[in-house]
Amino acid sequence: FFKPKKKNVSLYFQNLTSIYQSKVNSFKLLNEEDMKSLNFFFKDTKFILSNGIDKIILENDLKNKKIKKENFFFIKKIVNIKPFISKILKVNLDKAVSSDLPKLAGVKENEVLKKHRAIDDVRAIFLSLKELKKKGAFTEETLASFCEMNSE
Repeated sequence: FFKPKKKNVSLYFQNLTSIYQSKVNSFKLLNEEDMKSLNFFFKDTKFILSNGIDKIILENDLKNKKIKKENFFFIKKIVNIKPFISKILKVNLDKAVSSDLPKLAGVKENEVLKKHRAIDDVRAIFLSLKELKKKGAFTEETLASFCEMNSE
């Protein structure tokens, strides 16, 4: 969760995400200490999967805050798997939205996942990958190979 530069979050954004101004006001801005914590958290992780341009957004946020991304090795582990998923599902990149993946993958939803809520997007990606792997649409090796080719 990144606090926006502007002081106020638009009503459109609040309605879309259920992230209200009061919640934004209660968070601090991303800082170097937070990045050190993330670096430690991901130290034994080979890849960090992202379904979109999260890495670019993080890098831009760090640049704006004059924090050197080179100090944080975990950033190099972030891989945008949207091209991988869209190819498997045979849909355009713009259709491979995290919250829509379970439906596209044929997941029988047991839980309600809210669109544009980070934890639910993570669940949607996980459930979709799990279902697609179960159906034989890909193997761990093909995903790992994709990640190897698309990481720094």
